[in-house]
Amino acid sequence: MHLNQKTMKLKKVMTLALMLTVLVACGANTEQKKAETASNNEAVAKEKQQASVNVNAFIDGYLEIKDALVKDDEETASKAAGSLISKVEDLTKADVKEDLQKLFQEILADLKVIEEASIEAQRKTFESMSHHAKEIVKLSDTDRKLYLQYCPMYANNTGGYWLSEEEQVLNPLFGSKMLKCGVVKEVID
Repeated sequence: MHLNQKTMKLKKVMTLALMLTVLVACGANTEQKKAETASNNEAVAKEKQQASVNVNAFIDGYLEIKDALVKDDEETASKAAGSLISKVEDLTKADVKEDLQKLFQEILADLKVIEEASIEAQRKTFESMSHHAKEIVKLSDTDRKLYLQYCPMYANNTGGYWLSEEEQVLNPLFGSKMLKCGVVKEVID
């Protein structure tokens, strides 16, 4: 019996050693996975931050065009569109979501029209571009607060939208003709 007790103790010690080895191995694997997850999360956060910076540059240019149209300033709107073209071209090549790239491609075409067109055509194209800009803001991780504004009288009372940083309505679709025509339809945070 004495030998049997030693064998039993040896089996228990071996079992405990095996369990300890498994636990240590699992713990090491868990730490490695945590480190990999943290690294991946950091890379994703950095990518989102870069995309956000790029989208913010787009929003700044968009708002510059809007402000020029509010002031009936065709030349400034044209110049703002021209300078925004290169930023948007960079965004079409950036590592952003495919749906964002498609929207930036469409905006690029709109900007080229705004750069060359008369103020009436600039306004019409700007209203079209505003739909794409709204989608970009909603799809991106920007921290900007913007107001989606709406003028019901634009385009023979079919209405038109634009984005603004201010809650106060200053209508770029009519400019000085109907500067305060419109309402805030949505706040985009």
